[in-house]
Amino acid sequence: MADCMDKERVDRRSNRNLQRKKEKEREKDLGAMEASVHDFFLRSLLQTLAPHQSVFQGNSIL
Repeated sequence: MADCMDKERVDRRSNRNLQRKKEKEREKDLGAMEASVHDFFLRSLLQTLAPHQSVFQGNSIL
């Protein structure tokens, strides 16, 4: 009887650990996607602004 209860506890603990690991991986993937989107929008903005002259320096922004 005690062995059965111990096995259930171990199973629950390993399931929780596996779930936490999956959540951390999802968070890491989400962070990478957010960084990628941020980078894409920054590059797009810089490309849009590139042809314009800087008001202060008279030089191209890029």
